[in-house]
Amino acid sequence: MENEGTGFGFPAFAGYIPGTVYGGFERRNEWFLQHCPHPDIATSEDMRRRTGIDSRSFAGADETIVSMAAGTGKDCMRVLRDKGLQPEKCRGLLLGTSAVESRVLGLRTDDLAGINESDPAALVQRTAEKVARILGLAEERAIGHNYVCSTTAKLTEVGLVEERDILEGEFFLMVMAEKLGDNLDVRDRNTGFLFGDYTAATALQRGQTRFNILHAFIDTFPSEGLITLAKRTVYGPDGKEHGDRQCIQMNNGGGVLETASGKMIDAIERSLVEVGMEPEEVGLIVPHQANKRFGKVIRAQWERRGWAKPSPAVDIDVSRSGNNGSASWMRRMAEIQKQLKKGQVVMAPFVGAGPCFDPKTLSVGNIALKVGE
Repeated sequence: MENEGTGFGFPAFAGYIPGTVYGGFERRNEWFLQHCPHPDIATSEDMRRRTGIDSRSFAGADETIVSMAAGTGKDCMRVLRDKGLQPEKCRGLLLGTSAVESRVLGLRTDDLAGINESDPAALVQRTAEKVARILGLAEERAIGHNYVCSTTAKLTEVGLVEERDILEGEFFLMVMAEKLGDNLDVRDRNTGFLFGDYTAATALQRGQTRFNILHAFIDTFPSEGLITLAKRTVYGPDGKEHGDRQCIQMNNGGGVLETASGKMIDAIERSLVEVGMEPEEVGLIVPHQANKRFGKVIRAQWERRGWAKPSPAVDIDVSRSGNNGSASWMRRMAEIQKQLKKGQVVMAPFVGAGPCFDPKTLSVGNIALKVGE
């Protein structure tokens, strides 16, 4: 393939599951397991077996986005240092999350000075600045985004723009951090919820990297009524009521499946066209949070377009690790990076929504990668 991409890429990934390191304490979410109003969703033997939720640890009260992101950032820096990248080459931080409340983000009174607590974008930006300060990075080079499921694609796109002025070998640290929050209505069958708290990190680097970025973008499209925002009295993982929250509700499970998988294929096709690639050059699809049924639909949509058969392998992980927001793709890449072969083209499509979004729209994006040395 002639097109070698943007000149930027991801040199390595690092993932973190709370309960293993970093302050706070480890505890199982026993209340959630025992009292979820829909036991067939959260506590059935099948769900326990598929997600390992019985042994999953949930972050304690002080394991906020700030501490989780800072800890994973330090982990990633160690990985990068082992690969010959020095901390002084880091030009800034790109932080993504779908947490929107100051206490979940880890912001205190002093951190909130001068910003509106009801403005999620401002809260996430201030969180990014705080994490950067902890990591010893320039606060003015910190960027926070709250694109929920599609944050990885969005921040990659943002980073490619921001990095135009950096030198070869320099990089931005990218961290995605998700915390089980109280904007989740576990009583509603259609409402998506997280199975735990995760963070994952990588670096967006200029120069030779393990994963060269061929193309990255994010866009929005009409949701056609697939999602709504509705006020619900919700319960946190501590078993206590957290009052009324604007909860994301998925109105049509089957419709979401077909629509989201189709949009993912559309996103892959856009990358193919803009990079000048053929479908048969794609060796692996790592979709955001897809289960086995979702994977089958993606492959069927691929073949329905008359593209190369058999369709590429679809990496499925959500049934084991659960849904953990924008951190899920990078955490998975941290696991499989050693399995990927040089020259392999990987497509990572994302579809998502969130509490900051107009409920009439969803986001869609894709990152196209080529595996290097």
